[in-house]
Amino acid sequence: MDLSIHSLLHFQPICSGTQLDLLHRVEARFGRERSRRNAPRTLDLDLIDFAGQVVLPAPMPAGEARPLTLPHPEMTARTFVLVPLAELAPSWRHPVSGRTALDLLEALPVSERTAIRRLG
Repeated sequence: MDLSIHSLLHFQPICSGTQLDLLHRVEARFGRERSRRNAPRTLDLDLIDFAGQVVLPAPMPAGEARPLTLPHPEMTARTFVLVPLAELAPSWRHPVSGRTALDLLEALPVSERTAIRRLG
């Protein structure tokens, strides 16, 4: 089973690259192996935002690990990111577009928004 967990976390003010390294170490402790992009995984932790920083990646050769990009480049299309974000921080603003988490969520199709269910 592929279980992906995306969390809204509060970190101490250190650099975003260090935070990403920390998330990768946590994933590894849960058995994640980075064999290829989008491979099945035991745990998937993404750094969605880091204090409003905008980090654009430099081009990478094919096959190399994708560099850190902030905000996460796919977050605005991921219902499983936006539903909990809008619930926990509805007024959070995307550092590039300026749209709130709630606005971003409401822009997604209703069928996608209602497909996400709270566990427990």
